[in-house]
Amino acid sequence: MLILRGSEGPVRALAYSLDGRWLASGGDDLTVRIWNVATGKMRFNLRRHTDWVRSVAFSPDGQRLASGGWDDRVRVHSGARWGRVWEQEAPGAWSLAFAPDGRSLAVGGDGGQAELWHLADGSPVRRIPLQGHTWPVNSVAFSADGKHLATAGHDCTVRLWDPVTGQLRKLLAAHESWVRAVAFSPDSRLLASAGDDLQIRLWTLPDAEARASLSGHTNLVCQVAFGPDGRSLLTGGADGMVCVWDVATGHRSASFDWHIGRVLSLAIAPDGMTAAAGGSDGRIVIWDLDDLNS
Repeated sequence: MLILRGSEGPVRALAYSLDGRWLASGGDDLTVRIWNVATGKMRFNLRRHTDWVRSVAFSPDGQRLASGGWDDRVRVHSGARWGRVWEQEAPGAWSLAFAPDGRSLAVGGDGGQAELWHLADGSPVRRIPLQGHTWPVNSVAFSADGKHLATAGHDCTVRLWDPVTGQLRKLLAAHESWVRAVAFSPDSRLLASAGDDLQIRLWTLPDAEARASLSGHTNLVCQVAFGPDGRSLLTGGADGMVCVWDVATGHRSASFDWHIGRVLSLAIAPDGMTAAAGGSDGRIVIWDLDDLNS
């Protein structure tokens, strides 16, 4: 287990690069950091935002890193030292996700504003509004097969969209409070959502029928992430816990408390070997997931 220190405030966003070598983090100290996963050393410090960094995402080819913040800017970094930057206005920029082919970027923001950006040469050539949310959009995610785009927000809803046209396909309104996180399973057959009602809900695709509701956290659930094999689901909460769930049975198979405050961010390496959790005390924990794959 590694403890990454250096963030000067809560760590609200984490993302692994495709090859698993790098971990990007963002948080309340206005900074995007890139860490070497093997050594736990910070490699790059990209201090370009002027307010809290709420989201980070690597492009599928690993050549670009997007960050979004409460300074109403989305920045995309590229180049050998991530020094080339283009930026766009996006109110709030609470959440970001690249499409599996890297040609689109979903952005969730303040006041229910969400957009689908179709990209060319790294910058948006078309911005399609995703209209329907009425409060901030906390989380956005594309399915691995590229057929679905999910958004979730403070209006207690999850919405499924056509990832090409931006047309709404289905409204999921089972949560009773803010929805903070959504994630698709690797085979694109399940969607997980979680939030302030302490419930982790599983939905079957493509029809988005309710499959299960998982309970165990004692405070709001901030993050969800499927393991690469799709058999396990990790959740992080304001109770300080990271919980591991068996997707087939819905049972909690393990839980961890590293005393890093509220678990605000969570990411699993693409190879499934490690996972990372970011806490409200500014620390990041990286731990081995071998026990989940055995």
